[in-house]
Amino acid sequence: MKGYEIQMPAEPLEDFLDDAFVQQTASTLRDLGFVADEHEFAPYRETLSEQVEGIAEALAEAGYDFSLRSGFVKHPSAGFAYFIFDEDRYEDHGNAAAAVSAWLDERYAER
Repeated sequence: MKGYEIQMPAEPLEDFLDDAFVQQTASTLRDLGFVADEHEFAPYRETLSEQVEGIAEALAEAGYDFSLRSGFVKHPSAGFAYFIFDEDRYEDHGNAAAAVSAWLDERYAER
């Protein structure tokens, strides 16, 4: 159906939140300032956005201090991309979305 997108339920935290995810998320947030559902280690679709509080808590418990917020962007190649970003790195959703879009442009140009 045109204009209709199926919403998928978010994965529960216990399905993906482990030490490896926390470490990769912290590293990627330090490097890029965001983690998108297009990252190989991240859960798919809106799970990142819907589980941002639990992810932030797990990062804090592991000693990482990020002020996380969620968002999404509609990308011409990736479709809807959901992400979390560090508010200390990007002043607002628009700046974070632009960074995610540029990263997706590079990612899909390589394919």
